[in-house]
Amino acid sequence: MGIEGTEVTDDEHVAFLFYWLNAILFYSGSVQMSKLFLSLAALLHKGKVLNLAKLLLGHIFEELG
Repeated sequence: MGIEGTEVTDDEHVAFLFYWLNAILFYSGSVQMSKLFLSLAALLHKGKVLNLAKLLLGHIFEELG
């Protein structure tokens, strides 16, 4: 959310991905954001191909329990 026409910095993009992972993809009832997803956000920013299936299923089962 900078001035129109400015580029998004790497830190801003990683912060957005970190928030997106915590708030949307791996939602938890907790008000705290899990630091577990910070390294995942950095990998996504770098464009690494990741298989999120096991991580997502594991998180779903953990939240259901």
